[in-house]
Amino acid sequence: MRHPAKPALTRRKVWALALPIIFSNMTEPLVWFFDMMAAGRLETTVHASSGSLAGAAYILLMWTFGFLRLSTGGFSAQAFGAGDGVQGRAVFQRAMMIALGLAALCLVAQWPYFQAAHWIFALQEGKQASLTAEFFYVRIWGAPGSLAFYVVIGWLVGVQKMRWIFILQLLLNLSNIALNMLFVFGFGWGLWAIALASNLATYGALLVGLLMVMRLGVLHHVPSARLFNPQQFRALFSANSDLLVRSLAIEAAFIFMKRTGNVKDEIFATVNSSLIWFHEIAAFGLDGFAMSIESLAGAAYGAGNLAAYGRAIRLTTEAAILLAFAWTGLFWIFGPLLVDLMSNKPEIRFETKNLLLWAVFSPLMGVLAYQLDGLYFGLTQTRIMAVSMIVSAVSFILVAHLGLVPALGMTGLWIGYLIFMALRTGTLAIGLPFLDRLVQRKARDMAERGLQNA
Repeated sequence: MRHPAKPALTRRKVWALALPIIFSNMTEPLVWFFDMMAAGRLETTVHASSGSLAGAAYILLMWTFGFLRLSTGGFSAQAFGAGDGVQGRAVFQRAMMIALGLAALCLVAQWPYFQAAHWIFALQEGKQASLTAEFFYVRIWGAPGSLAFYVVIGWLVGVQKMRWIFILQLLLNLSNIALNMLFVFGFGWGLWAIALASNLATYGALLVGLLMVMRLGVLHHVPSARLFNPQQFRALFSANSDLLVRSLAIEAAFIFMKRTGNVKDEIFATVNSSLIWFHEIAAFGLDGFAMSIESLAGAAYGAGNLAAYGRAIRLTTEAAILLAFAWTGLFWIFGPLLVDLMSNKPEIRFETKNLLLWAVFSPLMGVLAYQLDGLYFGLTQTRIMAVSMIVSAVSFILVAHLGLVPALGMTGLWIGYLIFMALRTGTLAIGLPFLDRLVQRKARDMAERGLQNA
């Protein structure tokens, strides 16, 4: 049966989808900015480095399970495009079961994980190690909320409820900032209060998110044969395994960056975190178009609509490149001011400004990699993504460790990072013809069955 034709995708629709994500995602690095501002104004530079390293240890663990957001978004987008509401609900329920199981594992394994993180980030014995532990052992209790929130956001991406995501991210991040300021500057609590603020904000946003998706019926009954379908579980396990490998590879790259800075000294540990913040605020903003291509291309694939697939790639990528140029311009103009706001320590300000140029150009180096990521997520073609990230991360670490860092120090590290982004783009682009053939085959199969959604 042929579904009614849908209007062709327009630039206005692309921006309407992306803008809520851009604005909401931009608030996420602002949380880190206020975290750093609070930690950077505590007693010593050790507080700033401890806060950034403890936060990195937590984020490292959560990013390991970031496949929850990514696979949920891809599979729900395909179900949405195919008009299969039962499958869409099954995607959410399967992912939430996995999220709760992984959250329990995080809580049980928190002590051995932190011991590993102690070595990974080369924590300095004494005050830095104790302050980092103080922060982490509070923050880890936010893991169930963080992982469940991944599922909620991923599912909403798939069904193109971008404005709802905007509301949730805004609630999460603004409440986090407000609680952070209250606890540290209002109540005078220590570094651990920054972690407490993040946990309370996460659970508050999760509660609102669950109420939202319940309105769309995600908890309605799904027949056991559909919910526990072996073929669907195999597809989910395969995608999540690939995305787990991808997550570990990208984390290896960021661990290398963090460890390299901290091995040098606590000043550069903070400097690296500050520069990564510039990269992340641009990446989170550009993620609005990456999520748009994920949702639109995934839905086009689910519907077997080849024309919509091609148009989604072209329009979202055009807009993403424009935004990347805008980010670079803003960083060029306002970067030094933002560095001064992050810390009142002269040595941190000086070293960060010396390296700022490399962060300024990171949006232009990363934009196509993010777009390709979104495209692969939408079609849940995760094996190529895993291989691409392994090749890029290993190449970056070897080139930087053996050549660039010994020769150029922290400048070499950041040159290596830009090479890393270029490798991600190049290796993912190799698989584009395969994706085209995949969509063509799906369109052909659905047309033969009379199911194509024009």
